[in-house]
Amino acid sequence: MKKNWWKKVLAMKALIVMGIGVFWMSVMKLGGSLAIVSCAVAGLIGCGEKEVTGPFGSTCAIEKEEDEGIKFVCADGSVYHWSNQSEAAVYCHVEETESGAKILCPDGSVAEVNDGRDGTSCSANEVDDGVVLQCGEEDWTLVRHGRDGEDAPASAFMIKDIIDPCGSESAFDEVLLVFANGDILAHYAAGAKQHFSFIGPGNYITTDGTRCVFSVSEGGEVTW
Repeated sequence: MKKNWWKKVLAMKALIVMGIGVFWMSVMKLGGSLAIVSCAVAGLIGCGEKEVTGPFGSTCAIEKEEDEGIKFVCADGSVYHWSNQSEAAVYCHVEETESGAKILCPDGSVAEVNDGRDGTSCSANEVDDGVVLQCGEEDWTLVRHGRDGEDAPASAFMIKDIIDPCGSESAFDEVLLVFANGDILAHYAAGAKQHFSFIGPGNYITTDGTRCVFSVSEGGEVTW
């Protein structure tokens, strides 16, 4: 019984060592590209977090994902994903250059992305007849002042004058609106209430509490 027990222990240790060897050979075979064929070898290697070296020297942590894949989170901020169904993967590296950026891939391919060209700055200078927009040394545009249009003809009910009969004597004051056609509209405000009434020639008493008398002549002149 004891001999059989020790044989089982030795076989188990050998299997664990072989599993670990296969695991790291899979990593090294891909040049340290952080691609792992399986998350567990013979059910003996768990998916706990490990630290390995990424394709460009960054230290990365290995995390198991819900879809039985693996995620690599590296110290330089890059994140790589590896699915158990994948057999190969290509990861590219981005480097900043003086003219933009360069994308380097393990298969030797290189792509360069150049920065866009800055636009030309413009200045605005006011002149007598408008504004000059200067862009660069040669390009410029004159934006002239607009011309005032003609006044519209007076309509019959355009307000020509505003008269406060007897002056401003209280908080509730009457105001007379004189229209271009000669009509007079009396306006009285009391709080939120607004009262309007057209008045003609005659004598009137204000309703603001001062009982001031004002008159409207036949020609529409208001006196008090």
